[in-house]
Amino acid sequence: MVYVIRRWEDFARCLEYCNQVLYRVVEIGENTVEIRVKAGRVAWKGVVSRDSEKYREILRKLRAYGAMEVTMAIDDEQFMK
Repeated sequence: MVYVIRRWEDFARCLEYCNQVLYRVVEIGENTVEIRVKAGRVAWKGVVSRDSEKYREILRKLRAYGAMEVTMAIDDEQFMK
């Protein structure tokens, strides 16, 4: 189970306490993306413009904490076939 936090600012405080931070950027429009971030059992997702300051701020913070970008998610059974 993952607990989804509503506000990025609240979620960002959890980053320093987590060993493994994962994130994924999903295109949902011409210049719009959904960012999904997971830090342990806590998660956040939000929709932002790719050229916005908020987008750049989020990526800077994630990289500062060594977050790894997820490019694809596959069930274990499918991956090992």
